[in-house]
Amino acid sequence: MKQVILDGTGLTTSAQVHELLARELDFPIWYGANLDALYDCLTDVTQECCIVLTHTAAMEAHLGNWAGALRQVLRDACACNDNLTMEERDGGDEADAARPEGF
Repeated sequence: MKQVILDGTGLTTSAQVHELLARELDFPIWYGANLDALYDCLTDVTQECCIVLTHTAAMEAHLGNWAGALRQVLRDACACNDNLTMEERDGGDEADAARPEGF
C-alpha cells in the first residue's frame, strides 16, 4: 500500500499540499489544485493508498480553516473510494483511523 505523508510542520501553504498530492498520486495534468478537483482526483485513485496527516496542530496553525476543509475532503473521498484511507498521527507515532464507520 502506498503512503502519502502530509507533515503539518513542513506544509505552510495550500499550494504545497496540492503539489505534493498531485505528484505522489499521479494526478492528471488538468488537476485544478482546488478542493473540488482534489476530491474528484482522490475518488479516482485506483491503487491502495493511505494519506497520513502528521502534526495536524501545526497544519492548522499554518493553513487555518483550510486545514479543516482539507480533512473533510479527505474523509469524504475515503468514504467513496475503497482504495483510499486516511490516518492522523499528531505525534507521528499513534494513528487514529479517520475512515468513517461502515466503510
